[in-house]
Amino acid sequence: NGAGLANASKSALKVAPNPFEQQFTISAAELIEAITLRDAQGKVVLQQQANSNQLEVETASLQSGVYFLEVLTTNGIELVKVVK
Repeated sequence: NGAGLANASKSALKVAPNPFEQQFTISAAELIEAITLRDAQGKVVLQQQANSNQLEVETASLQSGVYFLEVLTTNGIELVKVVK
């Protein structure tokens, strides 16, 4: 019937602020289980376990640049491009 597909493609995931400086906050409709932050070369620079709908990520130690945020929720993995 396709009802489930509409939910899967319309993400309720929010990352703010983006661009970020010292930190950013991830909020999702689903439970966030874990996050992985990778730099532009694909190297993992941060991994964090979670068990909530909102997660604050400290980023003061990161260099300026483009990062790719993988957010594992109970609904699957979402990929978000973020900039410092």
